Amino acid sequence: VVIAKFLGFFQVGDIPQGLPEFSLPKSFDHAKLLLPTAALITGVAILESVGIAKALGAKNRYELDSNSELFGLGVANILGSLFSAYPTTGSFSRSAVNSESEAKTGLSGLVTGIIIGCSLLFLTPVFKYIPQCALAAIVISAVSGLVDYEGAIFLWRVDKRDFTLWTITSTTTLFFGIEIGVLVGVGFSLAFVIHESANPHIAVLGRLPGTTVYRNMKQYPEAYTYNGIVIVRIDAPIYFANISYIKDRLREYEVAFDKHTNKGPEVERIYFLILEMSRKPPTCF
Repeated sequence: VVIAKFLGFFQVGDIPQGLPEFSLPKSFDHAKLLLPTAALITGVAILESVGIAKALGAKNRYELDSNSELFGLGVANILGSLFSAYPTTGSFSRSAVNSESEAKTGLSGLVTGIIIGCSLLFLTPVFKYIPQCALAAIVISAVSGLVDYEGAIFLWRVDKRDFTLWTITSTTTLFFGIEIGVLVGVGFSLAFVIHESANPHIAVLGRLPGTTVYRNMKQYPEAYTYNGIVIVRIDAPIYFANISYIKDRLREYEVAFDKHTNKGPEVERIYFLILEMSRKPPTCF
């Protein structure tokens, strides 16, 4: 204690002793005022809990049942509200500590609850002198094992857009907390999806020699086309948000199409434009 005070360490401080009391709501006068905040907390809780569960599932190689996860969160919040508890959600730091402790089943949560209950009843005076930096060291040590550096390197090699999203989300989480990080990550993900939907990938298809199969000419340089004919595949649903972009791209093929891989008689322009839509999702015009 003397060393902690001399070095200026911040301690945990006084912790109220005892378990919270059971109580029922007496009125719902403030329900309308709390509704927007409750909706925000619910969204963050779902995203945070499912995100953490998926990260641990990928690390420990097991499948996640999102419905069971959300059902458990709902039951925990309903019962917790009767004891004036904080909103229940998955905690990145505590889940990481639990995982690093090699917990394998949900029984670890029950054991943790019993230990916390006993600690609140008998050990709170001892916790007063614990330095906060000691708790931070435990969290950092546990969470560092969940950072997937190899996954980031893989994203950099495969898809720069996904790597950018990973960088933005992780940086925001590091400096502003996991709640803000999750919201920013979801926001940028939606922005990327909207941008991709409004600017879909369009592939020019060519025929593979000796077959009747048509493939993307950028991926299969040996494929060839026929003079006066362009075959394209639009890798997205066609609807009002991207129809102008698709129209402009198709017009470009009329004047800027590579003729070095063409076969057939020479022609001066494109006469036929064929859309390959055999596996096309629902289209809205």
